[in-house]
Amino acid sequence: MHRGPAVLHSPELLGYIMAFQHGVYADMRAFVGLENPLEKSLRVVTIEGRARTDRAFGRIDRVLTPWFAVESRDTRLAKLFACMPHMQDIVVLHAVYAGNVQLLRTLHTLSLGNLLTTPHALLDLAAFNGQLEALRYLHVHVGHTGCTSLATDLASQHGHLAVVEYLDEMGNVDGSVWAMNGAAENGHLDIVRFLHLHRPDTCNLEWALEYAAADGHVHVVEYLHAMLGPEECSTRAMDGAARNGHLVMVDWLHSNREDGCTTGAMDWAAAKGHLDVVQFLHTNRSEGCTTSALDMAASGGHLDVVQWLHGNRTEGCTTSAWDDAAANGHLEVVQWLHANRDEGCTGWALTWAAEKGHMNVVRFLVDHRDEGDVGDALEAAVRMDHTDVARLLRRRLDTR
Repeated sequence: MHRGPAVLHSPELLGYIMAFQHGVYADMRAFVGLENPLEKSLRVVTIEGRARTDRAFGRIDRVLTPWFAVESRDTRLAKLFACMPHMQDIVVLHAVYAGNVQLLRTLHTLSLGNLLTTPHALLDLAAFNGQLEALRYLHVHVGHTGCTSLATDLASQHGHLAVVEYLDEMGNVDGSVWAMNGAAENGHLDIVRFLHLHRPDTCNLEWALEYAAADGHVHVVEYLHAMLGPEECSTRAMDGAARNGHLVMVDWLHSNREDGCTTGAMDWAAAKGHLDVVQFLHTNRSEGCTTSALDMAASGGHLDVVQWLHGNRTEGCTTSAWDDAAANGHLEVVQWLHANRDEGCTGWALTWAAEKGHMNVVRFLVDHRDEGDVGDALEAAVRMDHTDVARLLRRRLDTR
C-alpha cells in the first residue's frame, strides 16, 4: 500500500510536514510588507501628526480586516505569529487602535500576542484613539500596566472626555500640563472644565488660555478668563491669535484683557496674509510692527498686505523683501517693489530665483535690475537642472 496519498489526506500529518517548508502561507503574503506603526514611541508618532498615524493603521486595517473575515482567528492566529513573528505586535496594536475588544479577548484567552509583555503602552494607545472599551478590557481583564501620563494628555488633546474621566477614576494615572493645553488648543471646553475641577494640580490656566487663543477658541478663552480673573497671562495670546488670523479672537482679547501684544502680532499677521488683522491692530493697538511685516508679507506673496503696509505704515522693508519674494517666485510682488520701493535687492534675488526655476522672475530681474551675478545664477540653474532658465542666462552672458 502506498502511504504517500494517505499522508496527504491527513490534515494533522500534512501540517507537521509543511512546517518544515520554507516560505509564507498564501493567505499571509499580504502581511510581508506591513510595518509596526509604533516602531517609534507613541509620543514621537503623535508629534509627527495624527493623519500620519491614521494612515499607518489604515494600511494595516485594509489587509487584516478582510483576512479576519475569511480565516478562523482561533486556528490561524497561532500559525500567523509562528510564521511571521513581527505580526504579533501589529495585530495587537491594530486591535487596540480599532477598539476590537473581541479580538483582544481572543488573544488573551489563547495567550497569543503577548498582551502583558509587549513593550508598547497599550492603554496609552487606546486613550489616544478614544477606545474606552478596549482600554477598560486591558485594564480590568488583562491587567496590562502600559499606562503613562501620555494617556490623559492624548485623550484630552483629541477630545475623548469619557476616556479622560475613566483614567481619572483609575486613580493611579498621572497627567501633565499638556493635557489641558492640548484640550484648550483644540477647543475641547468640556475637558478643560473637567481637568480644572478634578486635576487642578496638572493645569496651568495661563498657558491654556494662550493655546486656546492662538487657535481662535473664544468659548474656551472666555471660560479660562473667568477662572483667572484679572491675573495676567502674556502677550503670546494675542500674538498667536493674530498670527493665525483669528480676528474675532484678537478683538475679544483687546476688549477684555490687558495683556496686549508685541510687534510680532502685526509682523506675523502680515506674514500670513491676514490683512484684516493687520488693519485691526493698526487701528486699535499701539504696538505697531517692524520691517519684518513687509519683508515677510512680500516673501509670502501677499501683495495686498505689502501695498497696505506701504501706504499706511512707516517701518518700510529691507532687501529681504525683494530677495525672498524672488526666491519664492512672486513676480507681481517683485514688480511692485521695483516700481514703488527704493531698498532694492541683493545678488541673492537672482541666484535664488534661478535655483528655484522661476523663469519669469529671472527674466524680470536681468531686464530691470543690475544686482546679482549672472554667472552665479547660471551655475545655480544648471545645478538644479532648470534648462530653460539656464538657456536664458547663457544668452544674457553672451550678449554682455
